[in-house]
Amino acid sequence: MKKVLVLVVGLFLLGSATNAMAGTKWKMQVNTGGNVLASGFGSTDFGLGLGLGIGVAVNDTWSFWLNSNAYYDLQSTSITSLIFDEANLTAKCNFGSGGGVSPYFRAGLGTFYQVLTISYLGISVSGSTSNLMLQGGLGLEFPAGTGLSFFAEADSGIVLATGATGVTVPITAGLVFDL
Repeated sequence: MKKVLVLVVGLFLLGSATNAMAGTKWKMQVNTGGNVLASGFGSTDFGLGLGLGIGVAVNDTWSFWLNSNAYYDLQSTSITSLIFDEANLTAKCNFGSGGGVSPYFRAGLGTFYQVLTISYLGISVSGSTSNLMLQGGLGLEFPAGTGLSFFAEADSGIVLATGATGVTVPITAGLVFDL
C-alpha cells in the first residue's frame, strides 16, 4: 500500500510541476535486470526482475523519473520466497546530444520494500518491511528510432533501515518510449 501511495503522490507532483514547463516531453520505460543485495541483508542474494517507469524530459539534458523495479530472489526455495521492490523518484542528466550514444547519471530517493514468505506443511506466514532508499547510477542510452531508445545502466542503492544500512546493486536494460 505504501508503494502505491508513493507512486500516486509522485505522479501527481511530477504532473503538477510539468504543467508550468514549456517544451516538456513525457516518456515511459520498461526494463529487466538483476539486483544483488550486496551488504547489510545477512546474505548476498541475487534477484531477477522487471521494471516500469514514467518520466518527463524538461529539455535534452534533464528529465525526472518515477520508477518501480520488482525482483524475485533466486535464492528462494520451496519453503521460503523473497520479493523485493525499489520505487524511486530520480533526476537524470544526459551528456550526449545529436542522435548518438548518450551517457547519463541519475540520482534519487525512494523506498525499498521486501516481502518474505515462509511456507511449510501447507501453512504460510508472510512479513514485509519498507525503508527509505537513496539511489544513484550511470548508464548509456542508444537511439533506436523515432521516439524510441535502448538503455543499459548500473546503480547503487543505499537502504537506510533502523540500526542497519544495506546496499543493493541493480543492473538493468530496457526501452524508453516517447508518449
